[in-house]
Amino acid sequence: MSRLEFDGMQHTITLYNAKEENVGSWEAYNHIDSRMKMRHIPDRTYIMQDKSSTHMHPNHPDWDTSDGKFGPYGIVRFYVPGHDGVGVHSGRKHAPYQPGAIHATEGCIRTIDEAMQTIHDLIQQDELTTITILNNLPKNIHSNKGAK
Repeated sequence: MSRLEFDGMQHTITLYNAKEENVGSWEAYNHIDSRMKMRHIPDRTYIMQDKSSTHMHPNHPDWDTSDGKFGPYGIVRFYVPGHDGVGVHSGRKHAPYQPGAIHATEGCIRTIDEAMQTIHDLIQQDELTTITILNNLPKNIHSNKGAK
């Protein structure tokens, strides 16, 4: 069974297969829109909701594009207490403000299309069971504001 690991300080998401081999590591952020109540995903291991396929949005096909909300490979969601629909996805590749992985979300981790393609392809044969969140402090704690 495969798993994901997100490091909030390194801004990376890493995919491990059932043999614990590193399949790939890519740029990723948990940059949450300031209008959202949720400020960050707390450090811990979460159980995946989408284990063998990514969740797509057939009623909103424009969401599942490189410039859409979720990217061409959809989203892999995981269970975060009190917050439905949190997951890992790409999208907003050419956004005019903070394009790609750094683009704000409504609570999710955003990565790049290549990461999501690899996740999408692997989990069809190797079930995705967990995501571990590490070093994911609230934005204001790990900023350099006020540093000398």
